[in-house]
Amino acid sequence: MKTKLLICLILTFVSICKCIEDQFTEELFIKDLDNGYVSANFQFTTNLKHNIFKEEISSHYNLFPKSLGEIISKFEIAELHLTFTQGRWRYNKWGYPTFSAPTGVELWVWFQPQLKKTSVDENWKGLVHALSGQFCSSLNFITKAFTVHPKDSFKPLGVWPHEADSENHLRYATLSRETVCTENLSPWKKLLPCIGKAGLSTLLNPLRLFDSSYHSLAVHLRSVCQDNDCLDTSLELKQTITSVFNAGNYNQKHGWSLKSLFNKDLASACPLASSSKIIVDLNNMNESSLSPEPDSIEVKQNSKKYAVYNLLNKEFKKSFDIATNIVMIKRDVSPPCITSHKYTTGYGGEKGGTVCKITNNHPTQDINITYLDVVPYFLRTYLHTLKVHVDNQRIKPVLTYVPAYYRERPASIEIRFSLPSLTTASIAIEFEKVFMDWMQHPPDSHHGYYIGSSVISGMLPTNDMNQHSLNEQCPTVLSHNDTFCTTVTSSNEIFRRIYTETLLIPVPLPDFSMPYNVICLTCTVVAIAFGSIYNITTRTFQVEPEKEKTTVKEKVLNFLSKFTKKKKSCPEGS
Repeated sequence: MKTKLLICLILTFVSICKCIEDQFTEELFIKDLDNGYVSANFQFTTNLKHNIFKEEISSHYNLFPKSLGEIISKFEIAELHLTFTQGRWRYNKWGYPTFSAPTGVELWVWFQPQLKKTSVDENWKGLVHALSGQFCSSLNFITKAFTVHPKDSFKPLGVWPHEADSENHLRYATLSRETVCTENLSPWKKLLPCIGKAGLSTLLNPLRLFDSSYHSLAVHLRSVCQDNDCLDTSLELKQTITSVFNAGNYNQKHGWSLKSLFNKDLASACPLASSSKIIVDLNNMNESSLSPEPDSIEVKQNSKKYAVYNLLNKEFKKSFDIATNIVMIKRDVSPPCITSHKYTTGYGGEKGGTVCKITNNHPTQDINITYLDVVPYFLRTYLHTLKVHVDNQRIKPVLTYVPAYYRERPASIEIRFSLPSLTTASIAIEFEKVFMDWMQHPPDSHHGYYIGSSVISGMLPTNDMNQHSLNEQCPTVLSHNDTFCTTVTSSNEIFRRIYTETLLIPVPLPDFSMPYNVICLTCTVVAIAFGSIYNITTRTFQVEPEKEKTTVKEKVLNFLSKFTKKKKSCPEGS
């Protein structure tokens, strides 16, 4: 009995120590945008003190979600980034978002460096099916025909062994037509320690989130350093939701409040969180317009001010709310440093092309750009038609091209070049539309096919006033920083990734009514032919004897004789 009690005490102590090692923080960042739009960015971060490159994740879980941990262990994942996005972020009006994402679903994953290429492909296939079930999505439609492994556009955002090659262990794919709904939000919330029952996650009202002009749901998994020397690493799971609300739709012409944006009450902080904050950007308003007063005012880079509300210090005797009394007006917003626009060219059902224009709005600084375009296999690209111009002057960029293989892989085009200040680059390429087999078309193929967004990445100046966020994930992470710290490779530049518009392209279609017409015609012919042949082969013919012809007189006599016979047959007296 004493032995069993001792074992229980030891297990309880180990569980408590393990729980203390896990850390969970939550944060809500709110910023006023142009013309009455309000951006709300939720960040829920769970840290597990575990070196994923040296050992597998323990089977005992506390704050870190078990379902996701088992997927990481089974498919040997080193880093994962998954986003579900509806709508398009307006870079020209809203600046840069906290986490850039294209319309639809985007998934890019680094697998463990010790895996071989064949094992990476097998794990990738199993991973997309596992994530499809985890988030109730259509990720299982991601096949090798839509998967690429870029060379320059994507680098690990977390710690990666210097001696390992990351290129061959990366897989990237998008589904531009995938939509976001409550079926994706519900399993996403279950990954949180408080699972939407307490803390900032209680504000996640699907009726308001999915009624917004833009909403993006994301899961980011990476390894980060535990100290400045990076002697040991921990596993960071960051779950984010970004929504852009039009305050005018909720009759909020004179400011906004948490209640008006989310239609939910904030009754408590998450008891498992070591930090729970609401941060309001004060660069477009005065702190006196906030009610109640913030707990502190933070001044960060470029003299930007932020109001901070620490929810762990609140008593929550009643529901907590933040309100503003500013007037929602349209402001003149200067465009961000890099802007882009992509569109299609050509006409008809045989040939076409795409053009992407990238503009450097910085007055003095040249920027090195990396451009990635993934073209599906049913658009046969011609590399000799690729033309890159900077202000109508043709240049020869550094090019990495992987041709498409029918129903096996898409074409991948990566271009690196320097874009001078106040100039516009034009990237154009032509393609031929492939006539696909009729079984490859979706049920609504007449709607057209969505082509994924192009990816524009580079080191951009940190003094750009259109930065939307306090925090940005960067290619090289040397320490695990707090919310207000920005990790950059230099003091004047920060890595950012920008996405262009998705394109809708019609492709040649067969006459889908023809099989129906053939079936109807065939059935009609078979029915007619079958009926005639069946009658001929089964009917029997017999010769009947010829009847003697009778006159009218004989017919009358025969008719009268019938009555006489009946009268004789009747008994007398009846």
